[in-house]
Amino acid sequence: MNKKVLFLATIFLLIQSFLQARADSTPTITVKATPVSPTEHTVEAGAVYPIRRVTSVVDLFKDTPGVIFQNSQFGKKVFIKGLDDEKYRIMINGVPLANRGTYHTRGFEWDTIPYENIKSVKLVEGPFSAEYGYQSGGVINLITEKPKEGLRGKISVEGGKFNEHQESFLLNAGTKNFGLISTGRFLETDTQLDHQHIKNYDFSLLPTFQFNDLKVSSLVFHNYKKEKYPFDKDMKFNIYEKWKYEPGSYFEYFNDYYNTNLNYKSLDFNIYYNEQERKDYPETYYVKSKDGYKRLPYKLKYNMDHTNVYFPGLKLKWNQSIPALGKLKLGFEFRRPKSRVHFLVPFLKQGSLIWLNEYVRVHNNMYALFGELKRPLGETFSSTTGVRFDWFNFYGSSNRHLPNGKLEKLGYSSDRHHFSLSETLTFSPSETFSSYASVGTIFTPPTIMDYFRWLSNYSLSARARQVILGTPSLKERFVVNGQVDKKKWQEALGKLKPETGYGIELGTKYKMKGFSLKLKGFYSYINDYIAKYPTNHAPTYNVDSVKLYGLNFEGRKAVTEFANLRFSVTYENTRKSGDRLLTDSKRLPNVPKWKFDGYLTLIPFENLYITPSVHYVGKRPTGGAPLQTIDTLGGYTTYDLAVNYLFKGFQFDFLVENIFDRKAYERIDSPITERCFTFRVTKEF
Repeated sequence: MNKKVLFLATIFLLIQSFLQARADSTPTITVKATPVSPTEHTVEAGAVYPIRRVTSVVDLFKDTPGVIFQNSQFGKKVFIKGLDDEKYRIMINGVPLANRGTYHTRGFEWDTIPYENIKSVKLVEGPFSAEYGYQSGGVINLITEKPKEGLRGKISVEGGKFNEHQESFLLNAGTKNFGLISTGRFLETDTQLDHQHIKNYDFSLLPTFQFNDLKVSSLVFHNYKKEKYPFDKDMKFNIYEKWKYEPGSYFEYFNDYYNTNLNYKSLDFNIYYNEQERKDYPETYYVKSKDGYKRLPYKLKYNMDHTNVYFPGLKLKWNQSIPALGKLKLGFEFRRPKSRVHFLVPFLKQGSLIWLNEYVRVHNNMYALFGELKRPLGETFSSTTGVRFDWFNFYGSSNRHLPNGKLEKLGYSSDRHHFSLSETLTFSPSETFSSYASVGTIFTPPTIMDYFRWLSNYSLSARARQVILGTPSLKERFVVNGQVDKKKWQEALGKLKPETGYGIELGTKYKMKGFSLKLKGFYSYINDYIAKYPTNHAPTYNVDSVKLYGLNFEGRKAVTEFANLRFSVTYENTRKSGDRLLTDSKRLPNVPKWKFDGYLTLIPFENLYITPSVHYVGKRPTGGAPLQTIDTLGGYTTYDLAVNYLFKGFQFDFLVENIFDRKAYERIDSPITERCFTFRVTKEF
C-alpha cells in the first residue's frame, strides 16, 4: 500500500510542477473527436507503440475496453466481452486468416502475424457486420498502411528483460502509380513464463499498382517461429501424466499468407491463400512408472505432431451510391479451409515402446452472399440494414492404428445454412451528441479447428483417451474399470452444431472541446455455444445456451494543455446452462465482472512524454487445467510507466511494466509475471 501511495503522490507532484512549466514552448493537447461508428472500435497503432512493449499484433489492442489478455504457457490468448478469439473472425484488410493455434486449445497464433505495417485495428464486437459475418463475438480486422509517394523508412531496435531483443524495419517506396512497402522483424526472448526460449522472424511485401481506374495490390508475408516446450523445468502442467519431455524439445510454426486485391471503380475482388504448419519435435521421452519418470534410450528423429491448415478463398464486393436509396454494398464469399494432422502416439506394450500412427483430416466448403444498405432518415437519423446467407458443408475422418494391428476409422459429415439480419439506427441531432441502437442475429459455424478437436475426441483417439484418464473430473464420470466408456462419452459430446442467437448493443457519445464520453451496453443470447473443455487436447462440444451482458464507459479529458487523461471501465457477466462436461461454474471462464484501464499523459517539455497507467482485472472463474480444479482467480492490478523522447529524427522509449513487481501470475495466465524493463530506439528517415 505504501508503494501505491508513493506512486500516486509522485504523479500529483509531477502534475503540479509541470503545470508551471514553459507554456510558451509546450504544444497544446487536444482530444481528437471522431464520429460515432456504431458497433466498431478503432485502435490506432501509432498511439500504442510509444507506451507499450509490442512483440505481437495482439499487444496493439490488448488494452481496449473489455479485452482480457492472457499470456500463458500455451501462447497469447484474447477474450473480448467474455468470448475468446475463436468467436471472432480475424482478418487483414477485410480478408480472413486461418485460425490454427499453436496448441489444440488455442484458436489463433497471434505471434505469427507481422505487425510492423499495421496502421489500425478495428473491432466489431457483436453480430452486426453483414460483410464480415454475424459471428457471436464479432470481427478483429487488421488494417495495413498503404504505400505513399517518395522514399521513407523506419528502423527499430529494442531490448529488455528475459534476454529479449527485437529488431525490425519498414521501407516505403512509391511513385504516382506504383508503391511498395516491405517489413521485416527478428525477435528472440526467453519469455516471461518458465523461460521457454523463442525465436520468431517474419517478412512482408505489399506492392501496389494503379492504371487509370484499376488498382492492384498484393499482400504477402512469411513467419517462422521456434519455441521450446514450457514443460522443461518442473512439469507443473503436464496433461499426459504418463510422460514428459527433456529440455531441448521444441516445436516449429510456419505461417504463409498471400492476398491479391483488384479494385475497379465500384468493384472489389480478393483472392487469397493462407497456409499454416506446425511441427512438434520432442527430443527425448520419459515414461512414468512407479519409481518416477524413467528416461527412455530413444531419441526422436522426426516430429511427433504434424499439423497443416490450408485456407484458400475469394471475395467479390460491389459498392454503389444510389441517390434515391443510399449506399449499397453487395458481395459474395467462398472459403475452403482444410486441415490435416498426423500424430505419433507412444504406447508401452510388454515393456517395449511402440509408436502408433493417427490421422485426422477435416475440410469445409463455405459460401456466403451478403448485402448492406446505409441510408439517411431525415436530418438526424440514419439506418444501416444488413442481410447475409451462409451455407457450409463439412467432412472429416479419423483413422488410427491400434496396438493389436487393426485400423479404426470414423467418418462424419454435416451440411448447414442460415439466413441472418442486422439493423443499426443512428441518431445524431448535433455535432456534440450521437447515439445508436443495433440488433443482429448470430450464426457462427464451427471452425476447422473446432471440427478437428471434436472429431478426434469423438473418435476417442489415443490422445483423447489420455486427456480423460489424466483429468480427474472426466475420469470419474467416463472411466469404468480403467477403460473409457465410449458410448457415454460420445453422448456427452453430441454432434457439433453451429451457434445461433442474437445480439443487441446500445451506445451514446458526447463530445466537446477537449472532452469526450462514450457509454455502451450490450447483450447476447447464444444457442448451442461451442465450448472447449480446458485441457490441452481440448474436447469441443455444444453448451445449450449462454447469456452475455455488460456495460462499458470510456472517457477522455484534456486536463490542461500539458496533461491528457483517458480511462475505461467495463462491467460484464455471463450465464450458461446445459454444460454437460464443465458443471462446476455457471459463468464462462476468464470473464471478469470488472475491468479498468487508465492513462495520464504528461508533456513537461517539448518532445518529452511521460505516461503512467494503471490496469485492473477483477475476479473471474477459470477453466481447470488437467489435475487442477475449477476455481476463481483473484484478479490483479498492475502499474506501468512509459517515457518517450523525440530528438532529431530519433524516438527513445523507456517502458516499465508492473512497476511494483506485483505477482500477477494466475495459474497459467497473466499479463506480466514480474517487473519488466524495455528500452527501444526508433529512427525514421
